Amino acid sequence: MRAMKRLCLFLFVVQVISPYLSAEPASGSSPWAFGIYAGWSSGLGWDFDWHYRSSISDKTTLRGHLGAYTRYEISDTFGVQLDANYQAGLNEWTFRYWDWPEEQGEDRFGIYSLSLQGVLHFLQIRRLRVYGLGGGGISSGAWGEYGGFSELYYHLVGGLGVKFGLSSSRVRPALSLGGTFHHLMDPAGGSTRTADYVRLSLGLEF
Repeated sequence: MRAMKRLCLFLFVVQVISPYLSAEPASGSSPWAFGIYAGWSSGLGWDFDWHYRSSISDKTTLRGHLGAYTRYEISDTFGVQLDANYQAGLNEWTFRYWDWPEEQGEDRFGIYSLSLQGVLHFLQIRRLRVYGLGGGGISSGAWGEYGGFSELYYHLVGGLGVKFGLSSSRVRPALSLGGTFHHLMDPAGGSTRTADYVRLSLGLEF
């Protein structure tokens, strides 16, 4: 029974996305697209809040990010995208212990990510195109004190955005504005550590 439900769900998904995959790429345009983007990120939940302890307290904050991607358009609406990104972060800490002098400081860190994403353009109004994306990949860059993330872990990403074409006759070049949700997973140490954050990006696609 469970296998039959999964089969029905699979057939339904194929039926929904098949019209997008069957369309041919726009005539006269290259199936390859390239883009650059930058923006700001904000952490969600416990991992990005103050952690108060008896002597050392700390807080992790995400800051700006910078990225680039290349995408191959399988059809007029659907493409597969390889994305590379650098995320800057800051760990603030405070040391207080009995009659010792209080100390404060901050340590900067960076997260490097590489992901494979599917991109679907599902609505177009004149020069404006709405898209959704989803995928996953690997990330590198240790962060978080006391059992934080190791040097190599995994992530999932999904989001929505809009693109505004700068030409009246072609979809590229285009300005893009989008928001994404990121889920980090680190299986090191026998149990999976997770963290979530959101990202707002402004970019140029050509």
